[in-house]
Amino acid sequence: MKDSNGVSGPRSWGNSLSLLSGLEGRDWILVMLLIAQPILLTVGYQSISRIQTISDTTELQLAAITEVREVTEHLLLLGEYRGSCATAALVHTGEQSWLDTLCAERYNELTPVYPSLPVRQNSNYAEFFQRVTEINQQNIDTLNRLYVESKAILDPQALTYQLGFEVYRFYPQLMEHLGFVRGSLAGVKFGGADAKVLFEKGGAIAQVGQTFVDTMLLNSPNLSEYEALVTAAIEYAQGVTDFALMPTAVHTSAERTQIAIELFDQGTKMIRALAAASDRDALELGELLSARLDAALGEMRMTIALLALLQLLLLMSAKRSLEGVRAMNLSARAEQTAREKLETMLEQQKEMFAIIGHELRTPVATVKMLTSDSDTQDRDKLEQINEISDNLLHVLEDLRVVIAPERALAAKRSERDNPIRVVSRALSSLEGLLRDHGCNLELQLPENRTELFSFHTQALRQSTTNLVKNAALHSSGTRILVTLTLTPRSVDRATLNLRVEDDGQSIPDHLRDSVFEAFKRGDTQADGSGLGLFIVNNMADLMGGTLTYSQSSMGGAAFELSLPIFRAEAEQPDTNHQPTERLSLDGLRVLFAEDDAMLRMLTTKLLTKAGAQVDGYENGRLALEAFSPEKYDLVITDLMMPELNGHELTRAIRTQSKEVIIIAVTAAVLGAETEQFNREGANLVLPKPITTANLIEALNELKSTPDLSREG
Repeated sequence: MKDSNGVSGPRSWGNSLSLLSGLEGRDWILVMLLIAQPILLTVGYQSISRIQTISDTTELQLAAITEVREVTEHLLLLGEYRGSCATAALVHTGEQSWLDTLCAERYNELTPVYPSLPVRQNSNYAEFFQRVTEINQQNIDTLNRLYVESKAILDPQALTYQLGFEVYRFYPQLMEHLGFVRGSLAGVKFGGADAKVLFEKGGAIAQVGQTFVDTMLLNSPNLSEYEALVTAAIEYAQGVTDFALMPTAVHTSAERTQIAIELFDQGTKMIRALAAASDRDALELGELLSARLDAALGEMRMTIALLALLQLLLLMSAKRSLEGVRAMNLSARAEQTAREKLETMLEQQKEMFAIIGHELRTPVATVKMLTSDSDTQDRDKLEQINEISDNLLHVLEDLRVVIAPERALAAKRSERDNPIRVVSRALSSLEGLLRDHGCNLELQLPENRTELFSFHTQALRQSTTNLVKNAALHSSGTRILVTLTLTPRSVDRATLNLRVEDDGQSIPDHLRDSVFEAFKRGDTQADGSGLGLFIVNNMADLMGGTLTYSQSSMGGAAFELSLPIFRAEAEQPDTNHQPTERLSLDGLRVLFAEDDAMLRMLTTKLLTKAGAQVDGYENGRLALEAFSPEKYDLVITDLMMPELNGHELTRAIRTQSKEVIIIAVTAAVLGAETEQFNREGANLVLPKPITTANLIEALNELKSTPDLSREG
């Protein structure tokens, strides 16, 4: 048996062992760096994913703060409208004119927001007061919903948790209770409401205050300030109650009117002070969240810098190893072969470092500029940072295809579909890119979009996208022609030919031999990793097809993808189960193991919102203790966890049940985790972050549990 150089197997192994035994210290450093590189890249990816989670949560809270300030302002205005209109009914002298004016002003401000706002003159006191109170209660409910959905209720930081509790719960509720008491002056005094309502509201104010004091006891250095607010509110409620129960003989009508006006003024000042404090604390909370985001971005920059340093060390060690190999006592042929391999590796490392350095440095520089730009709104910054993070994750995914293309294709399963529809859907997603680069897309597609074939649909979609993007970004042309033909070869077999050509610049002769190599970008000045054509060529080869280049009759470049596809019988309707396209997560019982608390909380909320019943645990041991075959339909487990990792949990569950579906999730984009998980009994491995869409797609692919095929 001989290797590719014609050297027998035992001799080849002997040469390899001899080479290893001759390695010097610097050579071992290279070997260790090569081994450590995938691990460090995986750790870096996990760090980026974690920072993305922090960014998403911070974005929710920052967006909620803006809405909280608006809703709190509405509470203030609605309270003044209710109180001024109601109290005006108590005053029977000329002094009521300013109350009527305030009532009219607040009505004009609020009707654009609340078209159904009642008019005091068109309803009796009780109906008017009850209706406005209901509107304000809806605003209180909105604030409670924002408190939960923005994750402020789960904030681990003491100071931001305190401020969140204040602006979402404490200030608004105390404002509304005080507004109710102030606005009840007229109703209680003249029979529009029961006096015991004021006693109840006084108790409600005390309860809100005590809840806040108990919650903030360990967090707030200025607790006495809030106790004073609560005490003043309770005393004010008692004052209004005393006035309501005061016999009419004690004061004249004019005196009672004056007392009522003074009580109204006193309540208004207290409520406005609470509104100002709420707005102040909301602004402070926004500043703290922005600082948290800045810290996370700093961590991201450090992670990227460490990855770049690793690549630099690898290049330096490779160069030194090349010099060492030259000095080794080898035959001329062996020395030549070793030198060529190391030089190729060194050149590829340089190219890869240059591309990765560009792909990472550009978005990081953009993030730094965004964080330093005080003119850009926080929400706009977060949206742009989210887009930059997605681009970085796509670069890491492309690197996985470069290192292990066969694994990448295995993840893109063969499906039944019509290739014309697949190509059309892929092209529709590129409209914005083509428009931005001034390219006009022309299509020549067959008409028959109903005939089904069996092929790798995702691979065809990605190949179509890569070829058209390549033409738009690098050709400098204005026309792109996409031609698709299906040529029958037998009863059950056909050949698919996808041709993408442009009217821009063709590829120079000296670059045509390397056009399908990784990290080769030719003479283009446009951004890109140099992986698009390499990935399409590799997928074509693994699917038994070809990708060729020629000069287009339009003057530019033409790439033609040729693939074998197979006719598929039309699927018959399943009378026993619902179609997989209608599968949802509604009612699905899920056991979820994830050690990262924030990621566990976000994923649990995501799946619960989609209808699933989720039990989440922080390590594999707790998840295994909770598992029973009758209790769960699906197990989702992370790889790296304390006490019992994902591999151990998968093996342990498989000893109890062969039927339950196990889906493993991992942040690693390199290595053989997929194969190991499958050997241990996992049905499928998905990359982080998990989404409702990719989980449903995964369950559709498995098609192994009828109970999962529920109507959405």
